[in-house]
This record gives sequence, structure tokens and C-alpha cells, in this order.
Amino acid sequence: MKKDTLFIFLIITVILSIIFLSGCGEEKEAEITPPPKVEGESKKSDAGSSFALNSNKSDSFNPYQAQTQENRLVGQLVYENIFEVDENYNLSSNVVLEKETRDNMWIFKIDTSIKMHDGSNLTAKDLTYSLSQAFGSRRFNGRFNTYQGAMASGDDTLIVSTTKPNKMLPYVLNVPIIKAGQAKEITPIGCGPYMFSEDGNSLVAFDEYKKRDTLPFDIIELKEYETIEERIDAFEDGEVNLVVNDRTGKNSLGYGGKNEIRYFTTLNLHYFGFNMADEFVSKPGVRYAMQFALNREEAAKVFLNNNALPTVAAVHPRSELYSQDLARSVNYNMDSCLTSFNNAGVTDADNDGKLENMMYGIPVEINVDLIVCADGAGKGDIARKFAKELSTIGVTVSVRELSWQDYNTALQEGEFDMYYAEVRIPGDFNIQNMFEEEGSLNFGKILDDELIYVIDDFLAAGDDTRADKCYNMMNVFLNKSPIIPICFERRELIMHRNFVTGVDPCDGNVFFGVANWRIH
Repeated sequence: MKKDTLFIFLIITVILSIIFLSGCGEEKEAEITPPPKVEGESKKSDAGSSFALNSNKSDSFNPYQAQTQENRLVGQLVYENIFEVDENYNLSSNVVLEKETRDNMWIFKIDTSIKMHDGSNLTAKDLTYSLSQAFGSRRFNGRFNTYQGAMASGDDTLIVSTTKPNKMLPYVLNVPIIKAGQAKEITPIGCGPYMFSEDGNSLVAFDEYKKRDTLPFDIIELKEYETIEERIDAFEDGEVNLVVNDRTGKNSLGYGGKNEIRYFTTLNLHYFGFNMADEFVSKPGVRYAMQFALNREEAAKVFLNNNALPTVAAVHPRSELYSQDLARSVNYNMDSCLTSFNNAGVTDADNDGKLENMMYGIPVEINVDLIVCADGAGKGDIARKFAKELSTIGVTVSVRELSWQDYNTALQEGEFDMYYAEVRIPGDFNIQNMFEEEGSLNFGKILDDELIYVIDDFLAAGDDTRADKCYNMMNVFLNKSPIIPICFERRELIMHRNFVTGVDPCDGNVFFGVANWRIH
């Protein structure tokens, strides 16, 4: 490692506050600026077929400002991510040539031969700037649990400092790159496969993109359809060629059946949580027993319309780190559920067909208060089925379906024994904020140092020990069951049938590998 790099690392924590403050001052209202001008005759791909996406011209196209799904989708063609994580949780990058980690520091070598859309070369300064924007944005900042700061060492070296060793850090760096200094622009300069046309009504293939010759489209039109009915009609009539649909949400759209649907898994985790103030569910043995009452396959495939992937842990089920053996150990099985309750001291002490919780030697009837937000599709069904299964062995669970406002109030005030939640977890699987004393997601006030330790141990593991450390983390979490994971949400990528092949969407970039698309 270069001496100046080591020196930079020694002083990085001293100047860290300056780095943060440089990008976190009061923002002026964004100004609409014209996109970079496209000059000269563009190269032509083999296909050249027409393609169109919906957009929202009243919203920003800046990936750190855009509020609409349509504009965020457009941005995935314009702004290259630092890293990509595919559907099988494999890591790759079109930008980073080499990476190295030592203790609380990562060093990334950047491909400075990459051209930005204004003709300049990509530098580490652009990545440092983009990370500062991601860290300060509502859309991305939830993933930076161990991120401390970033700085450039020359044009080709990015140095990232973390608060603790985190060998999984690249998995949270699938964030878009914009040119340094362009945070306030509506259409900041990027380095992705497409760029905005001069009038802003379309995207054009970027001639300096390294895989330009295999890009499927020369021009991508940007249409604008505002209402739900207009958007559906535009897609069905072929005016728009691609949409992303969330069938787990309350605003799921209904498209016709003569389409091709591809799925990609998100990091939106559904789970049951517990209130440690309740004497019954505060017992690890009780929570573990409840694992067997949850039919995750049914929850994902039936109640969530096959738009979820079952999981027993806050680990991506398609990752090679996910232990299928541990997952099978808590498969839905009501006999195992009853046995586990009995092992935890929960029995039918008075032979009335109901299980009782022993308190100071006295059997107490069980009635668990489970709250769920009624606004999301399928959640109430999953909660009710879970309660029904437990009722068959004598455990009463009362499900309260609440509006979002009432649900959030109950959650914040601790007015529940159990809760059904949906949160987006970071790509490094670090969910410590669910168990830290001041953690933003610690609604049940659970405090357990071992949970924090096994996550830290996993994050610090190198390539040779990471699988073992993940197994240990999953095992500890199953035995203690501080939460009961249910599934990760999936999204639908919908296109017209027999239009294109080679499509391989992933969370964070549905156009991942767009240069491999082939038009029919």
C-alpha cells in the first residue's frame, strides 16, 4: 500500500466531520438545468428498436432526489452503480477494478478510463461525492450502519472508513454515481449506458460506454402518463414497454395476462417482533416454539401472491451464505411447535385444552395481542393464519388490524405483545438497530449483547470464515428468536411477451446487464 494512503487513513477520523459537513449544508431549491448536449452522429446498435418508459417530468431525475418510481427507473439507465448485487447475491462492478480491506478501512481502485456523459473521465472524487449524497439521502442512508466516511486519494483510489470491521461493506455500495458537484441538478451527469437527449424527452445510447456496440436500443423515449388508468392503458397499447409492479403493496396495478413477468428479490423483510415487557413472549423458548407455527411457504406463495421469498433469517435466501439446513430445522410443524412450548414450560396444566404460562408456580391463561398494519396486501391474512395455527394447540393470539397511523402509534408506545413489520434491511445483513438500546427499529426493547456480537463477528469475517460465521449468526438468532422472519418481498418486472431476452433484473437495477439484452 502506498505511504500516502496509509497517512490518509491515519488522519481520516480527524477530518471526518469536515467531510460530512461538506455535503450536509442547507440545500437550495433544485434548479432545472438542460441535460448534456448530444453532438454529432451517434453510433448505431444492431437492434435500434423503439423502446419507451414512463416518466414524471415534474419530479427530479436526480437519483438522490427522485421521489417517483418511474424516474428512479429511468435513472438506472443513466447512472452506473458503484457495485451491483445480482439476484443470486453475487457481487460485481463495472467501476471498481480492485478492492482491499484492512481493519476499519476499504481501499478501492477505480477504472478512470470510464467516460462521464460530459466527456470527462470518472475519478474517485465522483465516487466520494456520490457516497456523501447517498449517506445524506432518505432513500439510501438506512444501509450505512457502519459507514463513517469516504475520501479520494488521487484520481483512481477511493478510501472508505467504517466504524468497525465490515468485510460485507461492498454489498451496501450499490448506489448511483453522479458527477462531483451536481447534487442540486435535476439531471446530473452520469456514466451509465444511456444519457439524456438535448430536449430531455428521451435517452440516447452513450457512445463512450464500453459496451455501446451491444446496447439493445439507440433511443429510449420518455413518455408521461399520470393516472393509474393511463399507465395501464399505455403499457397494454405498447406505448410503454416495461413496468415494475409491487403486488405486496396497496397500490398494486393490474396488468393483462399476455405479458412476460420476471421476478427479482428485494431486501424488504417481513417479520414478527416481540415486546420484551410481556412476560410470555419475552421467553426465548416461547418465541422459538412459535417458529414452527409459521407456514412461510404459504405466506409467500398464497397470501403474498408468489411475490415473496420465504426466509428464516435476515439473510438473503439466494445467497450462498444462507443455510438451508438451519432453514429446514424450523419448518412449519405443529407437533414440533407443541413440543417446543412444553419444553419451554408452557403446558396444559389444568387439562382444559388451553396452554398456560406458569408464573410463580401459577398457571396463567395466554392471550397474545398481535398488531398488524391493514394497509398492506396479505399481511393480515398471514397474521390471522398464524393465530389460527396456534389456536389448534391451545395458544390464543388476538390479531388487531390497524390503520397505518394507529399501527405506528401502538408500535411507538409499546401497546402490543407482538407486531408484524416490514423493513428494508441493509445488504450486509446488519440488523443491529433492531437490538441496540437506542436502535431505530428496536420497537420491542430487546437488549441482548450476544445478538450484537454474532453480527459483528459475521461482518468482520474474511472470505475463508464468512460462511461459518453466518451459520453461527443464523443459529443464535433461531435459538433466541428475537424476531421471526417470514419472507423477503419480490417485485414483478413486466414486459411484452417475446419482445426481449437476456433480461436479468436485480434489486437496485432492473437493467442490470442491459448490454446483454437481445431484441426479437
